[in-house]
Amino acid sequence: MGQVGMSRVKIYLGPDKMEARLSVLDSEEHFPSLEEIVRLLNEAGVTFGIDSNALETIVSQRQPIENRVIARGIPAPVSSETKIIWYVPHPGSRVAEPEDNQRIDYKMQEEFYFVLKGAELASLLPPENAVWGKNVKGEPVPPPPPSLKTLVGENIEIAPDGLSILATKDGYVLWRSGQMSVNDIYTVDGDVDFHTGNIRFNGSIQINGDVKSGFRVEATGDIHIKGSVDAATIYSSEGDIVIAHGVLGKQRAKLLAERSIFCGFIQDATVVARKDVTVQGYVINSQISAGGRVHLTGNPALIRGGEVFAEEGIEADEIGAERVIATRIGLTNSELRQAGQEHDALKEQLELSRQEAYLVEKKIDFLLLLQKRLGTLTPAKQTELESVRAKKIELAEQTTNLENEMATQLAKAQTVGPRKVIRVHQNLYRGVSITIGNQAADAASNLKNVNIYMKNNAIHIEPAQNGEDQDEV
Repeated sequence: MGQVGMSRVKIYLGPDKMEARLSVLDSEEHFPSLEEIVRLLNEAGVTFGIDSNALETIVSQRQPIENRVIARGIPAPVSSETKIIWYVPHPGSRVAEPEDNQRIDYKMQEEFYFVLKGAELASLLPPENAVWGKNVKGEPVPPPPPSLKTLVGENIEIAPDGLSILATKDGYVLWRSGQMSVNDIYTVDGDVDFHTGNIRFNGSIQINGDVKSGFRVEATGDIHIKGSVDAATIYSSEGDIVIAHGVLGKQRAKLLAERSIFCGFIQDATVVARKDVTVQGYVINSQISAGGRVHLTGNPALIRGGEVFAEEGIEADEIGAERVIATRIGLTNSELRQAGQEHDALKEQLELSRQEAYLVEKKIDFLLLLQKRLGTLTPAKQTELESVRAKKIELAEQTTNLENEMATQLAKAQTVGPRKVIRVHQNLYRGVSITIGNQAADAASNLKNVNIYMKNNAIHIEPAQNGEDQDEV
């Protein structure tokens, strides 16, 4: 801070020259006059914004003072004409508009914009007619330069000229707490609800709250939800779905993952995973389908009501209930389905071949009867007879080939699945419906600690050995 004055009278100017302060340490008998103080102000160059009333009061009181403000400049106002030119979508551009039926969709999806490293995201357009201020020396003070600093978040930088912001990596433009960032992971700090709308993102999503009923979350990558899922739809086209708490689906929740699903519990929901479904609790009244295993851990690790099907195996402590509740479990297999489909297609072809063979046989009978009555056939009819006889031989060979191929597919279907097992560590209750491959059975009584598998085209339910914990029997 600069200062001017006599030994015991000082004038202080701040570095921005927007204030002048006075200190007087003299006693009453040596206190400076108003003229002396004004002279010191002039020597310091203070000519604007002097508070004459304050000076007169100080002189009249004749008491020592320290750092008393005696002059103030006028700062330049922040111009309201400063504009930001956006090159990417921003929160202000996302407005719910009426649909054709005049209803407003408050769940509309937020659009995410992909940018490359170095892309210009926004620029400042300075005002044309800015208003300047004035400091205590009477010098003009320019308006503060507009700044983009408040917008800068992760992987964003301000250009050297200070007028643009740039992306420092490839990714999607995201907004959080009024700041722009670029990332391939989208984070929701709270719940997915009317504040966020539905979310569709080409990358991974982390949700630090719940997903409320009626909303939809879609991602190409993993979806991590730290809360729970209500009657909502969660879809990962290339990754996993991880839900820390669980799903209370009200028969409307849907979880679909290209890879695996991990969840605290599942109730009243439809869940489909191309790989595994792992639940750290219970599955109640839900439809579960896994291309890998369905594995229940924790306490209670139970399946009650609904349907649970997997290709590689099912493992739980309890399945069903003491009071019979419709519960279906089963092992499916893509090879089995393919073999069954091929068998059905061959069966249809065989039926068509047999129908054609029947018609050919009837045609031959007719031509032979005609020959018997006429004594001879015309050249055209004779050629036709030879043709249908050749067709009969061809159809016979085709029928034999189809029957052999059907037998092969049937054998393949019957041998698919015996390596897979449904492992019940504690209670398998009476009435649980079991399907493995093309076979079905019901648990006739309450059983404990059993393995369920298919062997010789039949379902077997056998006690597990003590300590047994295996996937194959």
